[in-house]
Amino acid sequence: MIGGLPEFMIANARNAQKRIVSQLGKTQDDSKVCKFVRKRTELMDSYGWSNENKMRMDFTFLWGATVNVMRTGLLTLINIISRENILREVLKEIESLKPGEVHSGMTPVIDACASETLRLDSTGYSVKKILNNQEITIKSTNEKFKLRQGDTVLCIFNSANRNPRMYQGNVNKFNHTRFLTTDSEGVTRSVTGGKIPNSFVPFGRGSSI
Repeated sequence: MIGGLPEFMIANARNAQKRIVSQLGKTQDDSKVCKFVRKRTELMDSYGWSNENKMRMDFTFLWGATVNVMRTGLLTLINIISRENILREVLKEIESLKPGEVHSGMTPVIDACASETLRLDSTGYSVKKILNNQEITIKSTNEKFKLRQGDTVLCIFNSANRNPRMYQGNVNKFNHTRFLTTDSEGVTRSVTGGKIPNSFVPFGRGSSI
């Protein structure tokens, strides 16, 4: 939220960030911390991370939850309740669940709605700096591009997420079935990464960059 602004304009925000990071450090060895967080800390320990870097990573997760998860959750909910047919699907899916038995993959329609929300409304672009000379090839056209060390590349994620070669129909229209598939047994499953490898890049990642 405060990245890219001159430091003199965000002094108070930086100080607040430091206080949060400092408080996070006090929870590193807290027995009340959930198992997932403890495992994450153990993983960072295995790579020799300093306490300061671990605290900064925890802060990054909090930032991501605030900036991305809450907003995505709200927009997903709006996309669901504003479409009666999808709302019926979601309600039917929720009614089939048993309390305490909700696991990953048990809500394919809701998962697909979240993915479609991210496809249409997520990070618009990212700026990358090339660390090493390299050449990339566009498979569909066999066109080659040379990237030089020190070059700056502007990655437009919205362009990839609305590419008509990757997504059928009106790419600007909400359609959660883009992320749904049916297996050989007739069970509906969500395809959170997109039906075409590397086609879904809401935040930019990996080889698709």
